[in-house]
Amino acid sequence: MIKNSSSLKILYIFFISLIFISCEPKKIVVVQVDGGPPPARLAILPANNFSNDVLGGYVQRNLIYKALKENPRGYLVQNINTTNERLINAGITDGALLSAFHPLELCEILDVDGLLYIDIYDMGIKSLPFYNSRYIYLNVRLYNFEKFIWQKVVNINNRHIDIEGALDSIDKISQGKVKEAFKKAGDSVATQVIVKLGIATLFEHELKPEMLMAVDDIVSIIPKGRSQNNKYWKEVDSKLKELHLKAKNNEELVPAEEKNRVRQQYEMMVQEQGINIIKTEDDIDIINNK
Repeated sequence: MIKNSSSLKILYIFFISLIFISCEPKKIVVVQVDGGPPPARLAILPANNFSNDVLGGYVQRNLIYKALKENPRGYLVQNINTTNERLINAGITDGALLSAFHPLELCEILDVDGLLYIDIYDMGIKSLPFYNSRYIYLNVRLYNFEKFIWQKVVNINNRHIDIEGALDSIDKISQGKVKEAFKKAGDSVATQVIVKLGIATLFEHELKPEMLMAVDDIVSIIPKGRSQNNKYWKEVDSKLKELHLKAKNNEELVPAEEKNRVRQQYEMMVQEQGINIIKTEDDIDIINNK
């Protein structure tokens, strides 16, 4: 048991520190959507990943794709390899390049009426003595051609605080057993690393359990698609033929003013997360400012 006031002070500081660490606020960005009916044929776009986890964006996108293939929710989901090939042929090799194209242009490139964007603002693991946090913060956006009809913000943070271990270490400090206390703290971090590596080996990515939670949040409430609506299919085919013809004739698919409006809307969403978008003549580079 904790026996003196100095130990109680250490305990108080420890828990106050954990409160600040674990309760870091996240801005929930709400942008006015255009609304309207959902699409029928859906392409799952490459994730625009602002986090430091390079692999995370690929895994999260594949999990969303797999879930919608198994439970289409009324959509005809385009094969992810087809999506990738058509984007690469258009010079789009990464999710960060998608913002250089208007949704209508992407629909023409992919031959779909529906686009699902994935923006990963942050994901990772914080490992401290007696404290572990596994978090994902992302936003998905659904378009029907040029119409922004739905979005879902997902903010998952699974935390674990080893109170018993922390109390034991503080007690050891109060007894003058500082080396033992630090060894226990080191063992706590080492255990977290072992668990992280084990999960990564078993599930392809150490955050896969949290990624699957995010997928459940998205797939369970995404508006149901219209792949069974024959009348709507005729409208889709007609509009896609028109877009393909314009593209073939090198005609402008979207007025410059509209392209700028959509890009500015997206930049506003991103910059609200504390992320800078740096424009260059050739491209758009995304840099995480954290």
